[in-house]
Amino acid sequence: MSSEIFSAIPSPSNQPGSMERVELSSSPLASSSGTSLPTTPSPRPRGTAADFVKADWTLWGRQEWAKWPGFERYTGGQDTRAWWQQFGYRVEDRSTSRQGNKLKWICADCFARGFKKKSDFCFVCSTGAAIKKHLRQAHGILAPNEVARGMGASTLDHQKITHFIDADVNNPHDQFLLGKLRGRFSSKGLRILLLDWITYHNLPFDIVNTERFQRILLYGNPLLDAAHIPSAKTLLRMLESEYTGAVGPVTEVLRSARSQIHFSFDGWTSKSYTSFLGINAQFIDHNFVQHRILLGLRPLSGRHDGASLADEVADTLAFWQINDPDKLGYFTLDNAANNDTCMEDLAFEHDFSPEERRIRCAAHIFNLCVRALLYGSKRENFAAIVAADGDDKDVDEQQIDHAIDEALDGEIDNEDEEMQADAVVHPDEDFMSSHPAPEEINATSFREYGQYGAPGMLHNIGLQLRASPQLYEQFRQSQRKESGKESTLHWVFNNAIRWDSDMRMMERALVLRPALNTFFNDVQNRWETESASENTKPAVLQYRLSAYDWKVIEILVKLLKPFEIATKQLQGSGIPGARSTCGSFDEYFPVFEILLDHLESAIEGTILEEVEDLVSKEKRDVEVAIFDGLDNRTRKLLKVFIKIGWKKLHKYYKRLTSAAYVGAVVFNPTKKWRLLDRLWSRVPSRKTKTWRSEYEEKLLEIWERYKEREVCYEVYASTDGASMDYIERRLARSVAGPSGTQTSPFAASSPGWFSIYGKGCNPF
Repeated sequence: MSSEIFSAIPSPSNQPGSMERVELSSSPLASSSGTSLPTTPSPRPRGTAADFVKADWTLWGRQEWAKWPGFERYTGGQDTRAWWQQFGYRVEDRSTSRQGNKLKWICADCFARGFKKKSDFCFVCSTGAAIKKHLRQAHGILAPNEVARGMGASTLDHQKITHFIDADVNNPHDQFLLGKLRGRFSSKGLRILLLDWITYHNLPFDIVNTERFQRILLYGNPLLDAAHIPSAKTLLRMLESEYTGAVGPVTEVLRSARSQIHFSFDGWTSKSYTSFLGINAQFIDHNFVQHRILLGLRPLSGRHDGASLADEVADTLAFWQINDPDKLGYFTLDNAANNDTCMEDLAFEHDFSPEERRIRCAAHIFNLCVRALLYGSKRENFAAIVAADGDDKDVDEQQIDHAIDEALDGEIDNEDEEMQADAVVHPDEDFMSSHPAPEEINATSFREYGQYGAPGMLHNIGLQLRASPQLYEQFRQSQRKESGKESTLHWVFNNAIRWDSDMRMMERALVLRPALNTFFNDVQNRWETESASENTKPAVLQYRLSAYDWKVIEILVKLLKPFEIATKQLQGSGIPGARSTCGSFDEYFPVFEILLDHLESAIEGTILEEVEDLVSKEKRDVEVAIFDGLDNRTRKLLKVFIKIGWKKLHKYYKRLTSAAYVGAVVFNPTKKWRLLDRLWSRVPSRKTKTWRSEYEEKLLEIWERYKEREVCYEVYASTDGASMDYIERRLARSVAGPSGTQTSPFAASSPGWFSIYGKGCNPF
């Protein structure tokens, strides 16, 4: 929307007094039905339902047709589907000035009574909305369905605005108040607000044509008339006009951007199964303000291969005149194979390196990792994971895998004895799992456990509840019985697209654990009372979780917590005052290191759990054992799942070859090479010495392009004294020396402040 229009619209978030600053109109509105404004009397009364002059073509003589040049009687036959056709004439407008909407409707009564202003009783026969409005307002004739519902005129019709505010028209103060109220309203402002509401919430445009929506608007504003409410077509034309008007200013903002323009794009399918490609741009303008805008939502037809995507993106860049090679930045995409081809085609056309300009979506990588951790991967060699991996890896990966395999194989024999002491058993639960871990881990047993293990059973419970409304109602009744409250919680259904849906499902299940036990007891008792036949046994009963299964669920929730924090941190959903409210790219590489450390520690049997001091509210990390209370088979199987997740995460960690990942860290004055050197100096290291030299060479090339540019020399206060958040604490632990002391890796070399790099200064 244009800033001029929006600047005149009151924001709901503004203070109440903000309405006084809005001057949408300085003159009273034209009179209309349902307001107190004076009306212009008609030259003669119009017919009502009782004395309406019916359509009669014999009234159309030579003189009458002469008054309507270019109009002819429509010979296509009478359309009896529309109730309003009987009240008028259907004619064709064949005048040379009309290119579309040739079929018109002329009110028979207004024509017979000789009304002169044709636009008052001649309407296009497209939707019939204007015709029905004319019959209702001018003649008091309602649609048959309105008559059947007993709808007459609106309760607001013919009631003056003075009635609603109890104003005295003879009182000068009240006269001033009425004038201010009328001056505050603008039909254009209403259209802008409606358009903003529809586009923001992705609503259908024709919602403004619905009777009930219009009744809400009319009820809320006695100054409003139905004529002020725009139609769906009006709003659509207005949207197109706003977009056309914004193209020029947005193009200029993009042209004058201080930073490179970075892009992200992905496919989206509407509810009507239409595919689109959303293309977003992120940049910093000449006023150092960060922007994120949608450049295009282009429909996709045919195959969604890389070449097709590249064509759409290239066309969008050309439309916005983004053709300067120095302005093209980086592309953040998911890991789909067609994006690889797309980047190759774009790189060929715009002359850049596809590997260097490709940024992999962290959220998509986390989703792949967590899904592999929870449900496994069909492509994994389970024998190699359980035993030792092959020799087709580099030395550093072999060291890491060897350490992980030692943890997998280093199980002690007497763990079954401590199992019952550590698990909390509810009265209605069995201790042993109904689907225990297999003795031998292979593709078949692994896939079966993925389906019937603890998270798999929760997923299957959701499928049963979704398939049977009666069963879902029983589930809600069990909640009421357990809690004694009428309100209930819904089951959280997981899906394969968002990994956090699995975590939310498990968290909600833990909250509903007592109610689930009651639910299974109720279903079991009903089945036993009615038949107790195996043929009629409810399928949901086979997914009843034992205390042992709940123990596994608790472990998995703890395992996924760092992924939740990392996702929110990188996507920008920070916590004001505690974490950044905008995800920073210099956290990308360190977060991967933290998550890999987390999974490696989990395979060894410990994780760091975030706890908060009840008095000081300060958060710290406590090392806890997660496999206590599990038998050997379950413990080993969970470690296999964790390693599969680790392998998926490490696979994409090795693909972080673009200099942008490291450059964001190195060019941060509080981190520089120091942080990465400490991360990579550990044994075993996930990065080789060659990585350092390769990154240095790439970063020096970038530095040569930017070193002569003018920069800001302001000095900023540091936050050394502030408590570290979760990411900082984990990173501090990862880079801690042999003593294990957690000192912030973000501390600047000069305490209390740091300066921005000066012109020509080498950050290395």
